[in-house]
Amino acid sequence: MEKDFELKSCNICLRQPGPGDLPYIRELWADADTMKEVGGPIVMDEERARHWFEKMVDPGSPGDRYFLIINRENLPVGEASFHRFDPGTKTAEFNLKIEARHRYKSYGPEAARLILEYFFSGFGGEVMADPIALENTAGQKALLSIGFEHDPSRKDVFMVRMTKQKFCLTGPEN
Repeated sequence: MEKDFELKSCNICLRQPGPGDLPYIRELWADADTMKEVGGPIVMDEERARHWFEKMVDPGSPGDRYFLIINRENLPVGEASFHRFDPGTKTAEFNLKIEARHRYKSYGPEAARLILEYFFSGFGGEVMADPIALENTAGQKALLSIGFEHDPSRKDVFMVRMTKQKFCLTGPEN
């Protein structure tokens, strides 16, 4: 992916982080309020953060994309990404995290639309899936409200999926 790649809407942009953004990412993942629904805080030392950055961003890998969500004030408010793209099924796993203090400002739905548009139209994906924790009812409701559909075949998680066809039928404004 080209350097300085951005996805933009009226209120936010998704941009690839640079090494200078690692302190924010580490802070985001270590924040108990932000991470409580997704398994709890993750504390990364500098070495682990650098290794993660190399895997996900620079140089990155063909099946992963990671973006910071930047608001109109040019401040990071969360992250949006997809992981483990399978070229055979053209499926990836979805991730969206809004910092707890920035929730309920429409950043989440807008970031989801941007990354889904990129995944389906620019990246060549066909199915975006998210295995949500059973106790994360807020996350379940949020993704269902933007058009993801529940797949009851998994009992260990609340699996949701969005297909390219459904996304194109409902449109990015869903």
